[in-house]
Amino acid sequence: MKTAGIIGEYNPFHNGHKYHIEETRRLTDAEGVIVVMSGHFVQRGEFAICDKWARAKMAISGGANLVVELPAVYSCQSAEYFAKGAVSILESLKCDYLSFGTEAESTDEIIKIAEFLKNPDDNFKNKLEENLRKGASYPKALSEAIGNDTVNTPNNVLAIEYLKQIKSMKPVGVKRRGSTHDGRGSASDIREKIKISESFKSLMPESSAEILENSQIASSDTYEKLVLYKLRTMTAEQLENTPDVTEGLENRIMQMCHSAANLGELCDLVKTKRYTMARIRRIFNNALLGITKDDIVKPPEYIRVLGMDKKGMEILSDLRNKTDIPIITKVADAPESTMLDIDINASNIYSLLTDTESMADFKTSPVIA
Repeated sequence: MKTAGIIGEYNPFHNGHKYHIEETRRLTDAEGVIVVMSGHFVQRGEFAICDKWARAKMAISGGANLVVELPAVYSCQSAEYFAKGAVSILESLKCDYLSFGTEAESTDEIIKIAEFLKNPDDNFKNKLEENLRKGASYPKALSEAIGNDTVNTPNNVLAIEYLKQIKSMKPVGVKRRGSTHDGRGSASDIREKIKISESFKSLMPESSAEILENSQIASSDTYEKLVLYKLRTMTAEQLENTPDVTEGLENRIMQMCHSAANLGELCDLVKTKRYTMARIRRIFNNALLGITKDDIVKPPEYIRVLGMDKKGMEILSDLRNKTDIPIITKVADAPESTMLDIDINASNIYSLLTDTESMADFKTSPVIA
């Protein structure tokens, strides 16, 4: 069975995501679409608006056939490690295609940039380092170092990182339609509308909007208190061993976390020209979840199923004896794994943000649609 893989967060699933799945089917003629999706904590250094099973259900109702979880050790990282973990899982699932969203007019242009970045020259490295020192965001610094504005968007940066990791899958770029990454109709826009009680239903498929309305929305107040507590009880050595912490930033965090009244203030105090707000938030997520620098360089230890439809069941049955890592549908039956322990811990922490029961990973079955 020919399958196409998609990497997503669906935080939440909106009309653009549905269009991406539909275009993926049209462009690849794939019989099945497999999504690897972030769990309860996401790449921007935030928590998901609703739990991973609700978001998997949105994806299945929006056209995906099989949804598996991207472990938290990857979902909370920079584009490079996020892509490395996600692509590796899709490769293990024997996907024929990797479909990604892009603002670029040509997938060929993105592919050429990715090929160059696999073995960049010293001149490029020096320019990139200089741009980052000056305080440019990574997409901006990258585009200036390359001399090409194509990469100056978060989606294109991720697309390039996906392409750098591909081994056997054929890349398929889907031109984003409508909103930009944070524009009207984006996941960010929907989350903001929910926060201020503004209508959002027209921006999502009807089924996704209904699922979201019936889900527990995570609390930012609880999250902020948990992060501040965690940071105030960590040692300098523990902070130093947290992903994305370099150049003595652990000392700055330790000093500021005791004087900041809230997480927003702490982010402002810690942020420097070198450290973007997204990077600071990812550091805090990693600290909260106890993720270390050693954790993020490990290859995936399992494939965790979050949801599937009838076609997804067929895909799963076909893959059972073909993957190089175990496929998990019941956590209780899973082999021992530090990576999985972190995911379970992430769910337990997330339950505090939604006022729901703990140990959901042991009590919740994959969504069947």
